[in-house]
Amino acid sequence: MKDKIKQKVIEAKKEAILDILTDYFNRVGYANATASDIAKELNISVGALYKLFNSKDELYFEYIKHQINIFYKNLLKETIAINNPKDRLKKYIELKFNTFCAKKQAFADPLLGDPLFFTKYNANNSSIIEPIAKYLEEQLKELHTITPLKITNFMQSAYIFNANTMAYIDYWLVYGGDLKSKVDECFNIALTGLIK
Repeated sequence: MKDKIKQKVIEAKKEAILDILTDYFNRVGYANATASDIAKELNISVGALYKLFNSKDELYFEYIKHQINIFYKNLLKETIAINNPKDRLKKYIELKFNTFCAKKQAFADPLLGDPLFFTKYNANNSSIIEPIAKYLEEQLKELHTITPLKITNFMQSAYIFNANTMAYIDYWLVYGGDLKSKVDECFNIALTGLIK
């Protein structure tokens, strides 16, 4: 019982830290952050930080997981009243683009600025993005009942759809521009490739 309580306390501390660090990483990015600066931002010692996270990299990957969970919860909240799968898919792109735009500084450093970062991250941490992939799979499966899709492996279609959104983000990270204005264009191109 004591171990379970201790674990819950540790998880609560980690979540509080990750919430606080959202603004910090949005301002500073990852490359410019140091363990001592992070500890100072949190008003704790570096030792206390390393008791919760073994390294700066572990902390950052936990931060990414935390951000993905927040995104997923927001996606469910924002799409619950939307009845059409096409509109839910478009809302997904809009939320994703808005999230990346809000965190541009965090993505401007060499680690996250690497267009393959999220591909590599997803391959190594597929369980973290699984709820989002399943969400897209459900939307595409429902869409197929209205408009037949070329690929009826809906999880594969979900990955293809998501890859189109990431292509727009990758381009924006390298060349800039107004990502938010590309929602409709991205949506149309992503669906055109999937619809028969």
